[in-house]
Amino acid sequence: MSAFLIIVTIGVVFAGLRFILGPRFFDRMVAVDILTTILVSAMVVLAVVLGERIFLDVALALAAVSFVAMVVLGRFIEG
Repeated sequence: MSAFLIIVTIGVVFAGLRFILGPRFFDRMVAVDILTTILVSAMVVLAVVLGERIFLDVALALAAVSFVAMVVLGRFIEG
């Protein structure tokens, strides 16, 4: 479990840096997508470790909302 936390922390730090330092809006959009993916995967691991199925439902809902948000932002930027 601690190795997973280290990997998640490294991923969050790098994605956060990309969000803060990203020169373009596209970089920030990808960073938010990466952060959401990390959060969803952490929730799935937490659901398995704790044995709580509610975390899986929340992770699925978050993944769906994130996907729709990225599609909408992509369409908005495209014109």
